Amino acid sequence: LERMSENWRSQVLKVIGGLRSKGVPSPRQKIKKAFKEIDVVQNLWNLLVEVSGYIPQQKVLRRVGTILKWEAWQQSSWRIKSKLIVLYLLWFTGGVYLFLFGRYFKRRKPRATVSSHFEDENTFDVCVIGGGVAGTTCAYYLAKMGKKVLLLEKRVYPFEKPCAGVLTLDAQRRLKDMGIFKELFDEQSAKWVTTGGLIGPSGQSFIINAAEAMQGRLLSVPRDVLDYKMSQAASREGVVVVDGAKVTDVKFSKAEGMWYILYEHDGIPMTRCSRALVAADGAKSGISRKLGVVTTQPNALGSLMTVSSEGHERFLADGMCFSPPSLLPHNGYFFMVKKSNLNSQLCCIVNNEDITHPQLEKIHSDLVMSNPVISDILGTNLKQTSMCITRMRMGGIPRNFGNHFLCVGEAAGQVDPLTGEGIQYSMEGARIAALTLAEAFSCDDLTCDFLSRYQKRLKNRFFSSNFLAKIIYRHPILLDAACLTIKRNPREFSRLWCVAMSSIFFFQFFGKDYLQTSHLVGCSLFDD
Repeated sequence: LERMSENWRSQVLKVIGGLRSKGVPSPRQKIKKAFKEIDVVQNLWNLLVEVSGYIPQQKVLRRVGTILKWEAWQQSSWRIKSKLIVLYLLWFTGGVYLFLFGRYFKRRKPRATVSSHFEDENTFDVCVIGGGVAGTTCAYYLAKMGKKVLLLEKRVYPFEKPCAGVLTLDAQRRLKDMGIFKELFDEQSAKWVTTGGLIGPSGQSFIINAAEAMQGRLLSVPRDVLDYKMSQAASREGVVVVDGAKVTDVKFSKAEGMWYILYEHDGIPMTRCSRALVAADGAKSGISRKLGVVTTQPNALGSLMTVSSEGHERFLADGMCFSPPSLLPHNGYFFMVKKSNLNSQLCCIVNNEDITHPQLEKIHSDLVMSNPVISDILGTNLKQTSMCITRMRMGGIPRNFGNHFLCVGEAAGQVDPLTGEGIQYSMEGARIAALTLAEAFSCDDLTCDFLSRYQKRLKNRFFSSNFLAKIIYRHPILLDAACLTIKRNPREFSRLWCVAMSSIFFFQFFGKDYLQTSHLVGCSLFDD
């Protein structure tokens, strides 16, 4: 140790003395010149060699290279071999982690960004095609993060859309963010859905107080009012909203990194440019299909009818789900929701792409007129509007992103196949798309590799719903068993039912004190 300290001290003095002898006033500026004129590198190397001579030699380190020598490897004991194998695995794992970390750091490293506000009024950061729930949500959050957004909708607000318009707790939070939650109640356009239940294939039924189970109530809003209010909120945030704009073509220029959107407004052809494009144009999604992102047809069909009658006010539940035997072979269900004007909306959904419009119309009409339970609920003097039928896309799609492109809402299949809930998933998917695009703009990277994180964030969101839907449609007796179980043990099982039917995420459900036990409102469906 004394000899090592003396040698180390002499080597350090040589380095420092060499620097001082040359009179280097500023090592930061003249360090290269000093290193060339004096033997500093050699002295440092001698110092390292001297110090390394006193490090104990490890047997494992001495034998690291034995794997490259077959004879030495055969002569080594299994104890040495096991240590070497562990060492090699550790080195390999460390190398993989370093590679992944470097790749992640490279992708997250900010680049020189382009200004988010273009001087040309016809050029935007993002163009959103489709002014429904998903399109307006995505446009709103992008504008809130300082982006210049164009929103194109082919219909003129307000417009009708076949949808029950039931909003879960997460969807209500999005409305509060936009500042339209209170407006809906001030205009008497919203109604709380407090109680709900299920009627099984054999007639077993129950009604529960969903408000107590979820620490909040579901909200029923007419879809035409909801879309219009959300477009107004986006416009107030700075989004350029153009309704009555029919998009005829979209083209992408790789050299410029820009989308060219061609559309007609009041019969006048127009062209706008944007760096990113978001398709929120519904289940058919002509834009996504044209670009090759979506390659399949919509896999479901839904019908909607608004009715008014006498006597249905004695029905206790604000919402009710039916599983008649006639719909089970088609993977379908029927549900009714009371609206704020005391009318009711009857919806029928079949998760079967082989069913045609006339077939679903006949199934829906037969249920309303012939099913004894539904007829008793609706009462007498039934007045009904014309039936609306539309295609739906459920359960997600394999790929919802592209180069400078994202797909959101029903165009991306963001509808729960178990419950038909689409508003919440569309809002959440649109918000995640907006955050992903904001990150892409901050890194000036709108390529497929970067935008693929949008798909990863939504991955397996519908896995549990797809799995449960297949089991229930194959074994409908489980629905009757669920009705009997909840009627016998409402405190234990009613909150589980609320989780499934209100599309509450499972990580929220298993969170601490998120759901409270609920009480049975009544075993009978009618207040007799």
